[in-house]
Amino acid sequence: MSIKHQCSGYGTSGCISAAFDVEIYGEDVKIAEPAPRNAEVKLVCPDDERMNPPIFYISTRSVDGDRIILHCFDRMMNTQQTCSLTAQDFTETETADGEKNYSIKSANVIAHVASQCGFTGGWTMRINPSAPDPEIEFKKDDVYKRSCRQILDTFADILKGCWICDKDVLTFVPFMPPDVGGLYEIPQHTAIVNKGSRQFIRVELTDGYETFVSGGAVSSTNFIVRGDTPYASQKLADYVYYNIYDKIYSAFSCEKGVASMYIPAMSYVSFGDGSRRYVNDVTIYPTGQGLFISCGCNAVTEEEFDYLNSLERGIKNTIAKNEIVGNLAVTESKGLTFFRNLNK
Repeated sequence: MSIKHQCSGYGTSGCISAAFDVEIYGEDVKIAEPAPRNAEVKLVCPDDERMNPPIFYISTRSVDGDRIILHCFDRMMNTQQTCSLTAQDFTETETADGEKNYSIKSANVIAHVASQCGFTGGWTMRINPSAPDPEIEFKKDDVYKRSCRQILDTFADILKGCWICDKDVLTFVPFMPPDVGGLYEIPQHTAIVNKGSRQFIRVELTDGYETFVSGGAVSSTNFIVRGDTPYASQKLADYVYYNIYDKIYSAFSCEKGVASMYIPAMSYVSFGDGSRRYVNDVTIYPTGQGLFISCGCNAVTEEEFDYLNSLERGIKNTIAKNEIVGNLAVTESKGLTFFRNLNK
């Protein structure tokens, strides 16, 4: 059996699910009633309470001769459902020319998603306490009748981080979160292989019309966080900068170690060689001899840290203008739209 918890790239977008795979052999496969999808799976270790992984849910189940193969995910799997926000949950405002806009605070949206998806511990953010409040006023089209996963993805893309399930708490982890200490340790391990480092000292965000900058000048040894988002603002640029300020992203890999407890990704870990490192890629192998672990911090190039590459930015700008080609338009809010007699 194995538990894998891994982000993509730097961990600056999306929702990260822990995956639990287990094969059951022999007489144990003779189960009268097959376990249904979404059935709860809990891994326990009576001899060591520190082995405390999240509760998992069956995604797929297959039978191969005398064995059953279960592929499970943590509670993040529940975010695929459509968000149940109603039209009455949005605040109406009116512009000077009489146009009506509808919006909702991001904190209210995330709280609703956490409750709907069964995160009994609510939600939280691992942010630098000195960072400005990253509250966002979501436009209705960005969240209404969208899946909970799409909403979380949108939030993560804007604030440059990712979502994880930390026990029963929906948790946002920004790029380079603060090290708040902790007991995660890998006292015995193979050699750690360093894979380069990056220091980001400047943030540049644009909404397509204006660019907002936070941080200092760059050189050949440090890099810029760039992003395109319609929610770009000086406050958002300052927020991202406060999280990356004076930190170095160090990529590495550790092929094998022995852990004293369950260790999730997006955590700081103390190693037997005296180093303390941020890990965003973890695979744990529970065995009768202990918890074996393979972990690291993803190595990616600095170019991957742009929110969008130049081609994607061009496409997004075209979409944002709702350009009509014949009787069709590709819009951000409604997707591919057909116009009859060019009337919406």
